Amino acid sequence: MKNSSRSGAVKKNFVTGFLHELIIIVFGLLVPRITLSYFGSAYNGLLNSVTQFLAFSVVLRSGLGVVTNAALFKPIAEGDKDAVSGIMVATDRFMRKVGWLLAAIIVGFALLYPLLVLDEFDYLFSLSLILIIGAASWVENMFSIKYKILLQADQKYYIVTVVTIVAYVLSNLFAIALMVLGFGIHIVRAGMLLGLMTTPFMLKIYVDRHYDIDWRHEENKVAIKSRWDAFAQQIATVANNNVSTILMTFLFPLREISVYTVYHMVVKNINQLITTSFVGFRSTFGDMYARGEMEHLRKRFHDVEWLIFAGGAVLYSITGILLTPFVLVYTSGITDAEYNRFWFGLLMTASCYVYITRLPYQLIAEAVGKFKETRNSALFEIILNIIVSLICVPFMGLNGIVVGTLVGGAVRTANLIWVCNRRILGISLWPVIKNYIVYFGASAAVVIFVSEVIGIHCASFGSWVLQAIPVAVAVSLTVVLVGLIFNRRQLVSVCKYLLKKKR
Repeated sequence: MKNSSRSGAVKKNFVTGFLHELIIIVFGLLVPRITLSYFGSAYNGLLNSVTQFLAFSVVLRSGLGVVTNAALFKPIAEGDKDAVSGIMVATDRFMRKVGWLLAAIIVGFALLYPLLVLDEFDYLFSLSLILIIGAASWVENMFSIKYKILLQADQKYYIVTVVTIVAYVLSNLFAIALMVLGFGIHIVRAGMLLGLMTTPFMLKIYVDRHYDIDWRHEENKVAIKSRWDAFAQQIATVANNNVSTILMTFLFPLREISVYTVYHMVVKNINQLITTSFVGFRSTFGDMYARGEMEHLRKRFHDVEWLIFAGGAVLYSITGILLTPFVLVYTSGITDAEYNRFWFGLLMTASCYVYITRLPYQLIAEAVGKFKETRNSALFEIILNIIVSLICVPFMGLNGIVVGTLVGGAVRTANLIWVCNRRILGISLWPVIKNYIVYFGASAAVVIFVSEVIGIHCASFGSWVLQAIPVAVAVSLTVVLVGLIFNRRQLVSVCKYLLKKKR
């Protein structure tokens, strides 16, 4: 791929990814609020608990997805159709096996989980709801993943994003309409499933028209031999997002889980906004590495690294200040749980900022296939997360769950930084250390000043927005000023890249 077309793909991936996450944020705030209004906190806690339990299916497919991506970069760059077909056939057959394994796990989970919530929900009610929610994960594994992997490796993830947006909007519109019309939660989730099932059909149509894949080709298992190392690596990512909910299922009542999920809903959307916007760089990094363009790779990597640190400083500083006031307005009128948890929200925001700063290093490691080198730290993260959470929960409550996530995530991030900078790019660790000192320091200073000295108090969404605007402007100007002082060269480089049409 020529540099100009590669640059165009990066920008399309970034823009569509950003749009996708904005839409998710809108519906991610709207649908749970309507669910709380129509069904209450216990129902909301049940739905989120089940959804997070079933999110382990991401691990089953992601381990193979990143390996297939790494294997496809070179044959796609060289136009080797036979090699691409062999890898895709191996991927398809493996994902079908995973799909049936997932089906068995979902059924087993559906039989056992309702026993944990018998005090609040009938057994058959919970079992049938889990099967409906689990069907969406099963369809994704069986019919969609292979197309998504191929398009991402070819730097066309924007196609996947557009298709996902269409399916996501349809599923949520169905859910809202069904709730407003008075249908039960089972019919609501079935309506969402119907909308999501449009994804594999749209992806298949696009791939069949634009790619010459021989699905009868002999499979190339050697190309995806590292899938189990990648599988271990992906456990850490899912653990960071889902182990907390799993632990809370055993340690807290459903109303406390609802409190956690309302706060986590906001920071998770911000995480996804950043991740989805930048995930297209994995294929860009892989393409550069496959072509031996190491100097160009280092330069582009530093741009992405700085953007994530600076952009994260802006977004998470704003979140740290405005999260609890937003939650209190969002849950106004709901009195069956206590949602005023300022320090809980602040801890969760800090944990998510630490988590998102690993993104550039994780993208590089996945792009060049460094799965074995990062496997052990991935497993250690989930173990550390559980141990620290269990130690802290008795005297910190919900805050202890977030501390476990923060500690485990920090250790995992440190390992990815070392592998990326020292083993792959051969560059100094000092720029990373400086970024953490500068941007975490700036974020802490502005959050403490606004929250403790000025204070934010909102009675409605309107007043929240009126106070959010000057906060956002002040935080953005602070981070830009910090960038001009400490990272002027990187700031100029990024601005030039974003403004020019061609390299």
